[in-house]
Amino acid sequence: MGAMVKACSVQNVVKNTGKNCDKALQADAIIFACPPGFTFTATDLLDPLTWMKANIHAAWGSRVLPLFGYKAPIRTFEPKNENDIVVVLDDGSSHFLRYGFVNINYETTSGGLCYAEAMAALNASGYNFLRMDKIGQMLVRDNGDGTYGPLITDFAYSPAPVQADLKSTPYKNKFMISYDPQDMIDNGVILSGGKSLLTLMGLIDATPTLAAAATTTILKIGVKNSCTDQDLVALLGAALGTHVNNFSVYDKTAAVPIVPSGAAIVAGHIELTGVYPTGHVITVTGGAPADLLANLVSGYDISGVLEITIP
Repeated sequence: MGAMVKACSVQNVVKNTGKNCDKALQADAIIFACPPGFTFTATDLLDPLTWMKANIHAAWGSRVLPLFGYKAPIRTFEPKNENDIVVVLDDGSSHFLRYGFVNINYETTSGGLCYAEAMAALNASGYNFLRMDKIGQMLVRDNGDGTYGPLITDFAYSPAPVQADLKSTPYKNKFMISYDPQDMIDNGVILSGGKSLLTLMGLIDATPTLAAAATTTILKIGVKNSCTDQDLVALLGAALGTHVNNFSVYDKTAAVPIVPSGAAIVAGHIELTGVYPTGHVITVTGGAPADLLANLVSGYDISGVLEITIP
């Protein structure tokens, strides 16, 4: 953090004009919505893909949410800067007041209504955004204390999707961000070498389902994609179905957690063995996304809750 100094000191106002680098951010290919207070260091970037995967699978409050990238390509990219504010006084002199805000509009033909719903959840969220172009350059904020973070975003908004017509327009999901370019000029830094991050996308919500009647020793469950109803047990196999900590089991009647003694795939569904008292209501949801990732289940958040009454 810099010290406060005399505003009229020329050495602190004027900068040297020598040039030795022409690097600038190109058109955006992916953006990362970061929770308030999100920072990182150069050490984190030694393995950027592992670092960002961990952030994407982190708990809420620390979780980073990617938008676009290879999985949902940006089809329309429109940076529309507000005009800078320069006033002309009665004597004809011009005076600069401030830069116009940077307003960026994104459109993608991917994702359908499920993606539109996810984007809309970021409206007025307080999240800030990292921008990355197609060659892996990322625009970040140098916080001046050895850490980086996203530029401070003043506004994020998901307009209503563009509806398809019969002539020239496909369905498109839309998103926009707005920030003060003064923050970019004063604190912006471009980091390179992050092209692997373009392959990432946000977590997919999933929900446990009842596969067959439970017993006092076995819960028989499935897991489906919340948007498409795809069977994730069939898709992910042992990585999903044979790790106890992929699931969180709770005795709602007794108000105590239950740790299953085992997990296995039987006849296409998952069986969680344990002690489940007759007449009790048992809830099943997913374990922490970080635990799922450690068990090689990448890209999912089993956030739905299944209630089972034990016969």
